[in-house]
Amino acid sequence: MTSKGGKGLAERRPSKSSGSESSAWERALRWLGRRDHSVRETTEYLHRQGFPAEVVSHVVERLCRQGYLDDGRFAFNRAEYWLRRGYGRLRAKADLEGRGIAEKHITEALNSVFESEAMVARELLQRRFSGVEQDERVRARAYRFLVARGFPEALLVVILGEPC
Repeated sequence: MTSKGGKGLAERRPSKSSGSESSAWERALRWLGRRDHSVRETTEYLHRQGFPAEVVSHVVERLCRQGYLDDGRFAFNRAEYWLRRGYGRLRAKADLEGRGIAEKHITEALNSVFESEAMVARELLQRRFSGVEQDERVRARAYRFLVARGFPEALLVVILGEPC
């Protein structure tokens, strides 16, 4: 079945010869060359490219064995990314869960990266709210600001009890 003036879905998929493991391997390497991806993202990408499930499975296993795919490394790098952008542990966790990372990798990454989470939250408060009179309205705004950035509520109670 084709759409008006376009190719049908079957025609846009890789040909039989490109369904081989070597083609999938090359496609995955090109894709991973741009940036790191999780195992699930890579698997979904190769399926979307039209490669058979068995080929995708073999290629993903090989990518893991050879170190091109590593969910632990990916989780650590993404957690660092969120911390650098001024977001908290909860935002990073939601991102990693959404990318199909195993809970053990998420926990390890968050525990190692977010040791300085309180310092990041204090710096954000200083930048955003310094020079502003610290009344209850401002503290409520600061609280909402940090919660929206993924900082845990228990940490915010401690930090917002301190003078900015």
